[in-house]
Amino acid sequence: MSGLMLEIVTPLGVQIAEEGLDRIILRRREPVHDEGSLISVYPSHGPLLVQTSAFVLRWDRAGEEGAVPVGPGVAEIYRDHVTLLATRAG
Repeated sequence: MSGLMLEIVTPLGVQIAEEGLDRIILRRREPVHDEGSLISVYPSHGPLLVQTSAFVLRWDRAGEEGAVPVGPGVAEIYRDHVTLLATRAG
């Protein structure tokens, strides 16, 4: 399957694993802005390691949208794989 792979991992283990995503939207934590800023991740994204704040993670797949609230954490983005280590999900 082509597209992005998303894994959300909490202290309880892998909570969400989705494949074939067209886009993933994360909220980056920034010390200067309480809300942070949004990052859109598309297939073949460059490597990125970023702190995230508590937010609603969103994704698109074939015109359908998905979303899940997550706690603060760290996201690793590499090409077609996004791993979010978060305090909670759901």
